[in-house]
Amino acid sequence: MRIFSVLFFLTAILILASSCSDSSELVVPPSSSGVIYVRATGSDLFPGTANNPVRSINHGLELAIAQGAKEVRVAWGWYSTQDFNLVGGINITGGYDPNTWEANPDTNTIVKFFNTACKGMDILVPTVISNLEFQQRGSQPPLVLFGCGNELKFSQCIFWSDRKREGRDGGHGADGTPHSAPSTLINGSSGTCLGEIEASGGLSEYSFNSGNGGAGGAPGQSGNSGQDAAFFNEDHPGSGLAGSGGLPGQPGQNGTPGGPGRDGTNGTLAPHRVLFVGTQIEDVQASNGHYGSEGYPGGGGGGGGGSNLGTGNGGGAIGARARAGHNGSYGYAGSSSIAAACKNSHAVFEDCHFITSDGGNGGNGGNGGQGLEGTPGGLGGTECSLEVGAGGNGGTSGRGGHGGAGVGGHGGDCIGFWIVGYSEPELIRCSFELGTPGLGGQGGQHGDGTQIAYSGWDGSVHEILDESESQ
Repeated sequence: MRIFSVLFFLTAILILASSCSDSSELVVPPSSSGVIYVRATGSDLFPGTANNPVRSINHGLELAIAQGAKEVRVAWGWYSTQDFNLVGGINITGGYDPNTWEANPDTNTIVKFFNTACKGMDILVPTVISNLEFQQRGSQPPLVLFGCGNELKFSQCIFWSDRKREGRDGGHGADGTPHSAPSTLINGSSGTCLGEIEASGGLSEYSFNSGNGGAGGAPGQSGNSGQDAAFFNEDHPGSGLAGSGGLPGQPGQNGTPGGPGRDGTNGTLAPHRVLFVGTQIEDVQASNGHYGSEGYPGGGGGGGGGSNLGTGNGGGAIGARARAGHNGSYGYAGSSSIAAACKNSHAVFEDCHFITSDGGNGGNGGNGGQGLEGTPGGLGGTECSLEVGAGGNGGTSGRGGHGGAGVGGHGGDCIGFWIVGYSEPELIRCSFELGTPGLGGQGGQHGDGTQIAYSGWDGSVHEILDESESQ
């Protein structure tokens, strides 16, 4: 009898082992309690039961949707996650003991984000989020709501924006630089004491058929006038005038110098520090200073008049225009720390706590570059100038315009709850713990050395910043 019992026991073991070897995975039935369980040591391969919880809140919500569950229970612990979207009709409750699943209302589950957020969008059915602590170390608030009704309720939650980033300083604009080394072609040709070889005027470096020097006069003739610069018109009154040719035996006139280029203007401050852009919140930057314009060209020199026996000297042409100073760039805004934000939403917050870090300081604006001093024009010829007319010199180009400076960046705000659009959230017995706002950066110096661009605004502190009529 004992031998038979042993054989029966061994046979049962073999049958059980054979049946187990036919399956490569352990199949666990789904949760049947209407609740999905999440634990930091769980696995997203599990079905989300109390004995086999999943690891991530996101996957817990996915299972709740698939199984029609109405609650996701999350054990206390730390959970790092990407964006997760709240789901209307599915409650999320934190603070549970990870072993016994007993509720502990004095303990919160911590959910950590970096540049992402917990988002609620268009939730219009009863939904309760409780005993969760949302922490953010990146650019977004830990909680952002869009189009949610008062059916969405947060209870005993903490929203903590632990973000402080200093604004970078703006770059300084470069000073104007020469176009190139002056060419000898801008100088007028030499006349002759005796002979009829025409002395040509210098050739402009600026553009074709514009600002050339006048040719020297033939024997007994007046010299030719130089050319005006092409920019001499109603829109560009700063260009120089050409010099007239000399009478027989007399020197040609110099071209008049060009006027200075227009100075660039300083940058302007941004009207807002932060804006909703789609479903993201972004810091708003100011504007850069503006470039100056190149100096206006001078006029071509007139040709010298010829003598009875010789030809006059050629006039000098205009040189290259003086380059402008470059613009200084704006200082970057310091980061604002915002614990929660809502747009067109009416959610309810009960016994919640809002925490921010300090705001970042704004960066300093960059200085504008100095415009290059005017470039001399070509020299008129001077051969036999006691007998024949010397050529007039080309006009010096005007100084390049100075570059505008960048403004300072705004200091970051500390905002517990930011309300935008048509929003009337209800806060019941809520508290705030806010940091120190950032200081605005200093404006840069204009290239002319006298003007200073605007400094950025200092940040401010708001438990609730209600801009429901804006954006």
